[in-house]
Amino acid sequence: MFMKRLFVEGFGMYMPFQTAHPLMLLVRKGLNPRFYLSSFIPSLFILLTIPTLAYGFDVLRPIDTKGLTTLNVRLSSKAIHPPREFVVTTHNLPDITIAKPMVGPPSKSAILENDQRHRMVVLTSEESGNITVYVLDNIDLAPYLQTLRALTANRGCAHDRMTITGGLGCVAISLKEIIEAEILP
Repeated sequence: MFMKRLFVEGFGMYMPFQTAHPLMLLVRKGLNPRFYLSSFIPSLFILLTIPTLAYGFDVLRPIDTKGLTTLNVRLSSKAIHPPREFVVTTHNLPDITIAKPMVGPPSKSAILENDQRHRMVVLTSEESGNITVYVLDNIDLAPYLQTLRALTANRGCAHDRMTITGGLGCVAISLKEIIEAEILP
């Protein structure tokens, strides 16, 4: 590329420019670059105040998030067995089968936690094919195990071979829906 040294009046010094530089085009036309740089801040101020004028000052108030929490699912390719002192109850799910993914290693564990990273449930796929549910919080999952079995059958977790939404991830998403709908509210 062809480089030129050009005296820019707005900056008061020589600066190297490529032939297609935007500031060079401004200088060639006799326009002052300082004008465009100095008008940037007022235009930015105007653009930021338009939502405040349109919606009032509610835009500036923080959103009240007390009581609003969702569960997040984290998958792991390693089998996670939490320490016994953290486990409140344990459930075995031998009749729920999960599919192995078409690509990549299967998920061995799924952690259900809230937005503050407080872990509530850990699902672990054992070598025998059974799923072990470790409950780490004071929630009672025993009445909802039949609902979990029916929900995983309706979702087709035994046949869904997608990497994230199938297999153990499918069971974890089903359990997440049950906990959010029945236990947390």
